[in-house]
Amino acid sequence: MPHCGKMPLSSVSPNSHMNATAPTPYVRTLYMGAFIVLLALGVRATFGLFMPVMGVDKGWGRDVFSLAFAIQNLVWGVSAIFMGILADRYGSGRTIALGALFYMLGILGMRYATDELSLYLTAGVLIGIGQGGTTFPIIMPVVARAVPLAYRSTAMGIAAAGGSMGQFLVVPSGQMLISGLDWTGALWVL
Repeated sequence: MPHCGKMPLSSVSPNSHMNATAPTPYVRTLYMGAFIVLLALGVRATFGLFMPVMGVDKGWGRDVFSLAFAIQNLVWGVSAIFMGILADRYGSGRTIALGALFYMLGILGMRYATDELSLYLTAGVLIGIGQGGTTFPIIMPVVARAVPLAYRSTAMGIAAAGGSMGQFLVVPSGQMLISGLDWTGALWVL
């Protein structure tokens, strides 16, 4: 089979003659981006697991959770625009950290939600803002800028796969946390 002139993403390094095992800076960026998306979307995918147990404890039906998650999706979409502006102005790292802070506050607030409005503000608004700063709209441009053009489409696919991998890994972990620590403890861990 003839050599097509392209090397695998993990083996290309400007200093490959010096250290063949060290990943290039863009490979580290790619893996970190995929990991952030894995956590952000993986944790988001666990929220359906909390619906029955929180619903029993709080007396909320599916309609309450459905509205909270609908708000979350709308806020996620709108906040992604503003998080992108922040990333352009102040840097992606700071924006991701801010998004993670909103995400964390939303999860903790969800834990202490006492009524429907507080669930809408925490699981809906705060987590929606957090997702705008920790998912594809912020991570994909970072990966695209870091990776050489020849490997960009592969890298973008790997980063996007982080979201699917999060659902595969984090959802079962979330169920184990709920079973072992109750829903309140599981939210603390997440």
